[in-house]
Amino acid sequence: MAKGCSTPIVFLTAEQSEHIDIQAMNAGALDYLVKGEITPRVLERSLRYALKLGDTLGELRRLATRDQLTSLLNRREFDRILARNATVPCASAGRSPS
Repeated sequence: MAKGCSTPIVFLTAEQSEHIDIQAMNAGALDYLVKGEITPRVLERSLRYALKLGDTLGELRRLATRDQLTSLLNRREFDRILARNATVPCASAGRSPS
């Protein structure tokens, strides 16, 4: 799934080239379908698998960022957020305390 996107994506294409699956996955798709090859059964399977994989990836993301006991952010996620925000200037920077 694309970074920051929690919605499972199934890519629909008319192309049948060998590298399209890699491009679709790199773009964040969980599966891809070729327009001329879609049947109700293939569509249903693709959507079911994409939804299940999306749920599994979400759970893995939660386990990787949250403490199991408290459900609070773990140290790794806290450090990542802190590092990301350390480069963003604070809105109150330069103001004297009130």
